[in-house]
Amino acid sequence: MKDEWDRQQILATKSGLLMERQTERARRELNQRLAEENLKLAQHQKCIQEYLNKEVNDKIC
Repeated sequence: MKDEWDRQQILATKSGLLMERQTERARRELNQRLAEENLKLAQHQKCIQEYLNKEVNDKIC
């Protein structure tokens, strides 16, 4: 009976560790996608700002 209990504990521990690894991997992947999307948005915003600055400067001069 104790052997079965020990086996179940080991399986539960392994399962928990596997779930933690999967969660961590998913979190890293999500953070990577978020960082990539933020970079794209920042580049797009920079282009828009440069365009607006040029338009304003052309109208002032």
